[in-house]
Amino acid sequence: MSQKIYQVPDWAKRPVFREKQRLTPERLNRVHEHQMQRLRMTLLGVAGSGVVYGFRIGAEKGEKPEKQNQSGKQEHCGNGDGKLPVSCGLALDCFGRQLYWPGGALELDSLCGEPPTCAGSYTLSLHYAERRVSDEAGCGCKHEQTDWVEEGVVFTLSKGCCEAACGECPDNCCKDDTCLDACDYACGHTSSTNNCIKPDACLTNVCKDVPKLCDASCGDWFYDADHGIALGCVDICDLSEKSDKCGPQLGFCAAQPEVCHTRPYVYRNPLLYELIMGCQRDLPKVEALYWKKEKLTVTNSKTLMPWQQFSELINHANLFSIRFSKPIEIATLHPVSVLLTIFMQERRTDYWEGRRVPLLIEHQSPHNGFTQGITLKIADEWIDAEVNDTRSSLMDGSIAELTIRGAMLRDQCGNMLDAAPLDYTGKNYRQEMLGDDFVVAICVGALDNDKGGKNGGNGKQQSPKQLGRNQDA
Repeated sequence: MSQKIYQVPDWAKRPVFREKQRLTPERLNRVHEHQMQRLRMTLLGVAGSGVVYGFRIGAEKGEKPEKQNQSGKQEHCGNGDGKLPVSCGLALDCFGRQLYWPGGALELDSLCGEPPTCAGSYTLSLHYAERRVSDEAGCGCKHEQTDWVEEGVVFTLSKGCCEAACGECPDNCCKDDTCLDACDYACGHTSSTNNCIKPDACLTNVCKDVPKLCDASCGDWFYDADHGIALGCVDICDLSEKSDKCGPQLGFCAAQPEVCHTRPYVYRNPLLYELIMGCQRDLPKVEALYWKKEKLTVTNSKTLMPWQQFSELINHANLFSIRFSKPIEIATLHPVSVLLTIFMQERRTDYWEGRRVPLLIEHQSPHNGFTQGITLKIADEWIDAEVNDTRSSLMDGSIAELTIRGAMLRDQCGNMLDAAPLDYTGKNYRQEMLGDDFVVAICVGALDNDKGGKNGGNGKQQSPKQLGRNQDA
């Protein structure tokens, strides 16, 4: 026994064609309507709404805006940059309809909706539109019935500008003690359940009928005035000359409009992959370490630096510098964020004890409060006591550790340091260490020049670990 569960919409009924069947306009149009509705719901459900590509607003770099008044006529009451170039683009509105613009220049007279009445900032929006046209007969007269439906777009201006929620999490109504996992979030986002996650507003339109285009007209175009896509924040100026007696003449200003933070976007799979990879982030890193203007090859592997080389490095510390990939705020580079620690092994229990080396930081070529390199300077008193003195505790071997606190550094964009090590060469996926500590450790060998001393007077250099096991209490 069959039971009628729900009323099937007309567009969901597709005709079945048979041999020698009479084709009616209703059946043929129903096939087209069925395909369009399925495509619309698929695009809306999978891709969402927003700009897919293009709609670059303003003149190209190096190109001067065209001088034109808003009417496009030679007789005018003032000169100005009246046109606004908009490049070719594709967008999807919140009903999944495709909005295609071949590119061109906009004037105030060519826009739909309420025209601006004063200078100021406005949001430029894109709307789906249709117009019906007929074929012309041989006599030059038009048929009484419409033969074609042209799908296009129209542009409108609305007073004021606002930013789109690009790259930000929605403002949900979850309580502090609410515990949600990925499935709970997806369930609420797709309106599969009533939890504290707000459903996506555009997805609710999947179950709604597309609004009719008979309420708003612009010439022979009918458009959806309530569901547009914001493209950018543009400025309207008075283009008339001060001595002009014709009154104010409004047109688009030549200033570059704000685009990136105004419009919503369709996050295609390749774009999502790039965002997950962090391609939008250009984080500052430690680019290289230099000594005597030559790049110092230091890795985090277990390598041993001879005492003589370490002694020379410390005695010429003013030649030791750190180079960053991007300018770093000088106020964040200080002895608390850049550290040099010496670890020495305690004789009785082999504990490693750390001692902070007193440092002075010199900024290289500072500009507007930022620098891309620093030079480390060590106090002369410390060098005399711990390196040049024959009773130095470092001569038994040590570990020198350079640490840069990535969480304390800031670049010109306010980003923290990416503490990826210098010897990292992985290319399979990004392994950013945002805000972590950049660490370079150098094992310094011992200087055994005490003939008949505690290490036997053999004159050989030993590693810190060997010293910790071999030296006497």
